[in-house]
Amino acid sequence: MTNNIVSPYACDIWALGMTLLEVALRKHPFIEKSLQQLEEAVKENIPIPESIDPLLRDMLTKMLHLDWRKRPSAKDILDHAYLKS
Repeated sequence: MTNNIVSPYACDIWALGMTLLEVALRKHPFIEKSLQQLEEAVKENIPIPESIDPLLRDMLTKMLHLDWRKRPSAKDILDHAYLKS
């Protein structure tokens, strides 16, 4: 966050990415036991297993980028090769 300003759309993109990751993994992607541990884990790069389809992996990597300014727009996601395949 810069100056405590975050795009609500970028947060929605991140949340959708986390939801898609959980669906792809068929389990919650974190095993942390406390909220503080979870907050620390989310601040790090979220590991996306190599076993996930390469196009989905690419889309999730972009959606879960730590810098919200570098996340794709909803239109970019809809135009992503994974959703076009």
